[in-house]
Amino acid sequence: MSIKSVFDQYASQYDESRRKLIPCFADFYWTAREIIPFAHEKKLKILELGVGTGLLTSMVAADFANARFVLMDISDNMLAEAEKRLCRYASEFAYVVSDYSRIPSLGDQFDLIMSSLSIHHLDERQKQDLFGKVYAHLAPGGVFVNADQGIGGNRGD
Repeated sequence: MSIKSVFDQYASQYDESRRKLIPCFADFYWTAREIIPFAHEKKLKILELGVGTGLLTSMVAADFANARFVLMDISDNMLAEAEKRLCRYASEFAYVVSDYSRIPSLGDQFDLIMSSLSIHHLDERQKQDLFGKVYAHLAPGGVFVNADQGIGGNRGD
């Protein structure tokens, strides 16, 4: 089963499971939002990779009402859930169904590129490639926020 089909199938239950799987759910998302270094009234261009149901997006949109978001996810159903969640915010949202590990040329640079609980699905080579593409899409002074969990290697000291 592909990752797309898993998330398409799981989209409607995704939010419910987050609080169970992430023991520090509130702190996790609060920290990701809090480290964004821009003034809240700034008109930011924001790209989110693996947006899922828009959990992080909704928190950022609440703080940055003038932002324009490009929201990318491989799952149509996850983006549909995000669209339901985000319709109450003043920000402008564009939804892109795409495998972000192959970020297409968006012809744009962004003040903020963010991702939460998604990039861990990539292998090391894919991550290296992605980070190069992320850097290329950052505007001068732009910031990349990757809120994720992972297991560190053990070198067997």
